[in-house]
Amino acid sequence: GVGGRLIELNLANTRMSNAGAAALGGVLRRVSTLEVLDIGWNHIFPEGACAVLDPMIYHSQLHTVTLGWNRLGNKGGEVLAQVLYDNKSIQRLDVTHCRLGAGCCEELAAGLKNNQTIKVARMDGNPFKQGAPHLIDVIALKQEQGGVSVSIEGCGYDLVSHRTDADELNPTGHYVLDLANERQRAVLDTLLQLAAEEGGDAWRNERLNGKSFSYPSDGAWDPPDEGVLEVDVAKHNNVADDDESAMNGQDFDRLIGQVNNLASNSSKVMMVKRVAKDYSFSVEQAMALIATFFREKDREEAFVSLYSRIRKRKPAIPRMLLRLFEREWVPQLQSRLGVLQVFDLYRPAGKYRLNLSKFDDREVLQRLLEMQLTDTFEHRKAKWWFEQASFYPDPDSLRGSSRVDDMQKYNLNN
Repeated sequence: GVGGRLIELNLANTRMSNAGAAALGGVLRRVSTLEVLDIGWNHIFPEGACAVLDPMIYHSQLHTVTLGWNRLGNKGGEVLAQVLYDNKSIQRLDVTHCRLGAGCCEELAAGLKNNQTIKVARMDGNPFKQGAPHLIDVIALKQEQGGVSVSIEGCGYDLVSHRTDADELNPTGHYVLDLANERQRAVLDTLLQLAAEEGGDAWRNERLNGKSFSYPSDGAWDPPDEGVLEVDVAKHNNVADDDESAMNGQDFDRLIGQVNNLASNSSKVMMVKRVAKDYSFSVEQAMALIATFFREKDREEAFVSLYSRIRKRKPAIPRMLLRLFEREWVPQLQSRLGVLQVFDLYRPAGKYRLNLSKFDDREVLQRLLEMQLTDTFEHRKAKWWFEQASFYPDPDSLRGSSRVDDMQKYNLNN
């Protein structure tokens, strides 16, 4: 304390339990001068957590709170959300490994969104699972505003690739949807419309309840009322060429600075996804933004997130692939976005996996066959051959048929 005033209180790892937390809650109601509170690593359960958290709503000096490694649970998470919503002083918050679950994610997201003082919030190690999407958009928004770092690593959800929302301008991404969930069902409606517009080629790697299928090329699919749909979606019509949301140079320089200042790769990817909802990018801007990531997996996620928002993208794809990715990584991008749309024109030799129920994939196979027959590449003589080609279903089931349409999947090394 200072001058008889209680400024900092460290009760970490003191086996406080619920009874001690209730007593501390009474102290917090009477003391308004506290600035730093650490009660991490105690045996505080939801009831005790609520007793401690509730008085914090009214504190005006408290700027650092550490609650990590206690059992707040969803009940404690709801009160924490109220603290975030109403408190006007807390700047640093640690609630790592507090058993916050999916049941309090919506409330926490609302609290974070309304909060104007938080600079660092560590929420790692909580089993948010399918509730995490509520937090992801708010975290990206806070990061975009600058000066705010919120982390939810190790939350039981793939923060980098999974989406459960669908933005009409930029729906490209990987989705895992619960078809019995009303909100996620609405997302599916948007994705179905896109698939119908592009004859099924907008959907890749479709799986329903873990079983592979292909969206019908005639654009008609009646999804079941329940189950889990997993799919990669890519919007190929380059609407970004005509929109007016281009990011100017000054804003882009600021964005690069913000991305570079973020500590975790998932936070950087989430920021890129958030910004891609509101802005389109030139080819050079997109390449500079993707180049801020060092791991190829993170570059892949940034590329996929930006794909539909890159102006004059189509002729630039081969150059982007050459500059940003090793050839061995290109099949992964092709798997998610389409082999034709991400055809590596400068390095066509490599592994391909073609789904011949897709029009675009059949066109790629035709192109490769023509290259083999003509023995040319970029108007020069070149020898091409197919290695380790395999068919699914088994080639024996295709015996007697010469139609490419009869084949579903075709793997080859060219």
